[in-house]
Amino acid sequence: MPVESIIKTLSSPRLSTYKKPNLCDASDEQSLGLYAWNKQLSGLFYPVLQVLEVSLRNAINNAYIEYHEQLVETNFPQQDWTKEKASIDRFWFCSSYTNQNNRPACQQINKVKGDLAREGKAITPDNLIAKLTFGFWVHLTDKNHRSSQPPANPPIIELWPSLNSLVFPYAKDLNGTPLSINHISSNIFEINKLRNRIAHHEPIWKATDLFDSDDSINTVVAHYEQCLKVIRWINPNNLKLLSVIDNDKLMGIACSQHTLWRSKMLASGLPSVPDITEWKERHEINTRRQGEVVSVMANYAIIRCKKSHQVFYTNKPMQKRRRAWPLSVGIDVTFIPKPAQVQGNHPNATQVKQ
Repeated sequence: MPVESIIKTLSSPRLSTYKKPNLCDASDEQSLGLYAWNKQLSGLFYPVLQVLEVSLRNAINNAYIEYHEQLVETNFPQQDWTKEKASIDRFWFCSSYTNQNNRPACQQINKVKGDLAREGKAITPDNLIAKLTFGFWVHLTDKNHRSSQPPANPPIIELWPSLNSLVFPYAKDLNGTPLSINHISSNIFEINKLRNRIAHHEPIWKATDLFDSDDSINTVVAHYEQCLKVIRWINPNNLKLLSVIDNDKLMGIACSQHTLWRSKMLASGLPSVPDITEWKERHEINTRRQGEVVSVMANYAIIRCKKSHQVFYTNKPMQKRRRAWPLSVGIDVTFIPKPAQVQGNHPNATQVKQ
């Protein structure tokens, strides 16, 4: 039976996480349905988490540079601005860490540098920023990066509260008062925990005080709203990236009793669900184009696409399986377009057939 087969693959201990009497009847079928619902929710959380991660890391880095450029303009004559701004450390998020003051951060930075080297990529600020984990940037908001008064330990890098208004310009309460970095940081740390739960396939609605399925849905809604709130604190316009892909609309549909009920009933209908076969054949776009040979030279031929009239180059003679056949002006052919091998040249026609 499909249910038994799937449970064996997922493992009973993993599925037991979803056997909650306040959410389902604790049967294998309904707990498997909750598992499927969690997969649906997880997929909808990834876009908002990605927007948040990119927004946060770039906002912090840009704010650091902007803040120190402002210091230059405040403390140096204008004729020295260019030189002094050029001396600002663009690797600031790496250069301050050592095994002594923050071993985990130092290890992650070294790993990222090694990964970039193996990939043949330059170790630039942009490449490092893109590779460092969300957790790395989350921890930049903790107490080790805030100004302190003696006898407290000095921060590794003093970022807060100096960067508050630059990184989170819209983080204000109902009275318009800027929120503290402590309040902002606690929200970001909670989101990081949520991200880790999703990555480890744990229930998104995980909580100790759930009474029934209404609470589970409200927990998911609260998590999603928290993500939107932090993005809004950084740049409200970034939320439009989620609107254009209907992520909010789809999450709203997923966070409903109807969707939850349908998910719990899904497993009972699994035997009638068709297998996924020939998926590639049904969705892959045929890129083969029709063309006409308009010129034949010693080492190549020119083919003009009949639909776009774009010109393509192809090597000559072409091979059809193991049998060579000549290209001549005026014959109709089909081909697969590929980018030019040499910059500035016409694109290539590959896999040419009569």
